[in-house]
Amino acid sequence: YNSWLDAFNEALKVADKSSKVLYIPKGTYELDGIWRVYGDQVRIQGAGMWYTNIKFTSTKDFGGGISGGHPDHGPDGYCKDMEVCDFYMTSNLRSRYRQMAVYKAFMDVWDNSYFHDLWVEHHECGFWFGDYNGKADYCNNVVVANCRIRNNFADGVNFCQGTSNAVVYNCNVRGNGDDGLATWNQDACGARDLHDNIFAYNTVELGWRAGGIAVYGGTGHHIYNNFVTDMALAAGIHLNSTFPGTKFNANNKPDGIKFENNTIVRSGTNCDIFGNDLAAVDVHKTGGSLQNIMFYNTEIYDAPCFGITVLNDPDNIKFINTKILGAGLTGMSTSYSTTPVTFCAIRADQATPIFDGLEIGNVHKDVLGNN
Repeated sequence: YNSWLDAFNEALKVADKSSKVLYIPKGTYELDGIWRVYGDQVRIQGAGMWYTNIKFTSTKDFGGGISGGHPDHGPDGYCKDMEVCDFYMTSNLRSRYRQMAVYKAFMDVWDNSYFHDLWVEHHECGFWFGDYNGKADYCNNVVVANCRIRNNFADGVNFCQGTSNAVVYNCNVRGNGDDGLATWNQDACGARDLHDNIFAYNTVELGWRAGGIAVYGGTGHHIYNNFVTDMALAAGIHLNSTFPGTKFNANNKPDGIKFENNTIVRSGTNCDIFGNDLAAVDVHKTGGSLQNIMFYNTEIYDAPCFGITVLNDPDNIKFINTKILGAGLTGMSTSYSTTPVTFCAIRADQATPIFDGLEIGNVHKDVLGNN
């Protein structure tokens, strides 16, 4: 073979026709381009994340990562029922190329597929599920579990372009340069709305551009039992209606999107890269719909700025059994419009969020006077 990439492609063809397992032994394998994966009920398995190392060598855009079901290499819809596990992935990528690197560790369409026990870092994104090839292809029933997703230029995991019934479970998401975990219903190429995605039992930490966990639309999502910490340049949990797409139009039930038992520590900022202040939990209607969000048993600790922000009158935002134990700890102020606002536990401007069961403590003394 001319390269490991050629060897992997030939081995995958054999696995798809016969054994259904492509085993990658202990060692380092350098790939010089995107690995276009096709298979039906194939397992791609390494010797373990400490032993099998796949390294993409290109520094260029479109230079690496693993693509499922790309039409340049085979028929749409054929990459499905895959299992990918037990190896480490890295790359030589050095830039997002103005957000057009197209160099995700895993990208495009993988229906009914299971990714687990992978260590993924130094790519544009860790996992980006959805397709932009002129035709709307969707991911359904994707699971990402027990993975380390670290130090990527952009998102850790993004469910987009209609990706639904998808799960991220028991992962560590650290040091990524955009949203840690996101569900984003952009409607490029006529994509459908997305629904019923789950983020559960994850640790999200040290992001340096966007939200720890971000929800930009859809319906039926369930985000529970996550620990989000040290999002010093972003919100711990972030909901807004900024981006193009169907936003929250389909989220019509009163409890259409649920957050339960999430803990947010040292998250929020007085000035993100766009000049905005963000709370530990930040709900901001910025155009279009934002509605029917339920927060149960949320705990917020040591927020440097606001503990919770709800802005521009989103509809039916409820917080049940909420603890804010530490807020406004920088002692700073921000300016919204022309009115200075001192960082505090809760800020609601033109909004009427409902709180049922609220405990607040350790708010900066400039806010509570004698505290």
